[in-house]
Amino acid sequence: MPAVLDAYDIPYTFSDPLVMSLTLHKGMTKRVIRDAGVPTAEFAVVEQAADAGGIRFAPPYFTKPVAEGTGKGISPTSIVRRRKDLPDACRRLIERYHQPVLVERFLPGREFTVAVSGTGPQAQVLGTMEVLLLPAAEQAVYSTTTRKIPRSSCATA
Repeated sequence: MPAVLDAYDIPYTFSDPLVMSLTLHKGMTKRVIRDAGVPTAEFAVVEQAADAGGIRFAPPYFTKPVAEGTGKGISPTSIVRRRKDLPDACRRLIERYHQPVLVERFLPGREFTVAVSGTGPQAQVLGTMEVLLLPAAEQAVYSTTTRKIPRSSCATA
């Protein structure tokens, strides 16, 4: 969509075509940010379930479809605690979503979303939101059934 808007000189407020294309693939996004020096959890992209046996980092793992957004494909089963369970977890996601799986080292802790406007020296943080899981939500994961409640709305970098 941003490429079409650019072609017709129609202003918009979301990311440009390059960023939108890159972020459609979580594995490529992680490679680019890692190579730019931004710390990121260890990861691998699994094309076939059998490839999961070649992952070199230790569990626990976090698995998710490589090209879905906003928690789609994420559930409590996304956390894989034993290496021997990883191929089956990947197989289930590949069969259901017909795409590779991003496998990351699971990082427990709080989750935040940060809105940034601009790039480079002109970048500004517009706001920060913590993702809080309600008692009725799936615990320990931010999935499509998890609701968000803003905790703070103003942050500066």
